[in-house]
Amino acid sequence: MKLSIGKFNYISGILFGILTYLVIPIEYERLCLIPIILICVINIFYSFLCHVKINRRVLISGIMLTYTILLLMLSQYRQDYVFRAWITILMIILMEQNGIERVSTRQESIIWFLALSLLVYRAIVSPRMYDGTGSPIFQTAFYDRIETELCIILFMYYAVKNRHISGVIYAVLYYFLLSTSRGTLLLLTMFFGVRYGKTFIKNFLKKRIESLRKRKRLLALALSLFFIFIIFSYYWVYQVADSGVASHGFGINDTSNFSRFASTIYSIKELLLKHNLLISGFGSELRNVMGIPIGQNVRYMGQWLVQSHNSILNLLLCFGIIPGILYLDVLFMIIKKVFNFDNLEYTLGYIVYSFIIVLIAKKGLDVFWLYILLIPEVKGTRLELSELKIRKIKTRKKANLDFGKEHKYEN
Repeated sequence: MKLSIGKFNYISGILFGILTYLVIPIEYERLCLIPIILICVINIFYSFLCHVKINRRVLISGIMLTYTILLLMLSQYRQDYVFRAWITILMIILMEQNGIERVSTRQESIIWFLALSLLVYRAIVSPRMYDGTGSPIFQTAFYDRIETELCIILFMYYAVKNRHISGVIYAVLYYFLLSTSRGTLLLLTMFFGVRYGKTFIKNFLKKRIESLRKRKRLLALALSLFFIFIIFSYYWVYQVADSGVASHGFGINDTSNFSRFASTIYSIKELLLKHNLLISGFGSELRNVMGIPIGQNVRYMGQWLVQSHNSILNLLLCFGIIPGILYLDVLFMIIKKVFNFDNLEYTLGYIVYSFIIVLIAKKGLDVFWLYILLIPEVKGTRLELSELKIRKIKTRKKANLDFGKEHKYEN
């Protein structure tokens, strides 16, 4: 069987997700760089071999990757996280440039069976591993339950695109049996609400989505939402929560949300405005700079200080202001290609979710999401696909039989 670059990229993308999030232990996370570098090298070799033109996305990523390598040697903060983010987004850019082509139904089913088996195994093992709140986490990739559950949602997206109902069942059961996250409930609700509700307002949505399918407009929208979130954080802390907050989990105005909004204010006042972050950021040491390394708690404004739950703010703090904006620019160059009516349920909820999660770029979650958006969605049910395959086999056999009869009579 001949393996084209498109099929190689399809298999590589899902195996990247399986290895990174379900197989390689967090203590050996640097091993995740091996498949990323291998995918990049193969795609670069193919591009040169086929004289594929180097586009702007590849150029910016390559320059920033080189810049980050210099920072690894010169910066006072560890920049290995930033390096991994740039090389991972370079990987998806090269894959998108050279194409992602569907593999056979049988091959894809085998890959999904492997992924589902590991997801089930992690759900059984993970309750023995807990984050700071006592919630189950995937000890392979994350120390945080929210990132763990986002990972599960992404695998559900993959399953839905390939018509695997088992992926939806797994995600829903995991939420009701093991999760307490309101953010995950929001993401699930938005996904199913948009997926089954968008057809009712199709004409209204299509026109507005098409008007946003420009990189500058998408980037401007994201930055506008970012500033609105900052203003809302100040309003919440100094107005809404001024008269007191409820205990964790009791209403929206509880200690959990107050800590998140307060941490946003802390990140701006104590970090963004008091440090020179124009060309480089805190990299992998953001939590240490904040004084909250994993396993330790510090109080701020009367509540536990946590890392800001806003991906764009954390991106600027980790990367630096200019590199962070460049990263977003490259990210939206790809998003504009897949931000359409058909992909609306996969994009809308995830973008909203990025404003309440610590960092979507962590461990390539944003890249895995882009990969899922780039793969073509299967049309029809699994049963219909099987019946279609059977009809094709019967047609082929009948054609071969008729061809054999014709030659028999000729002889």
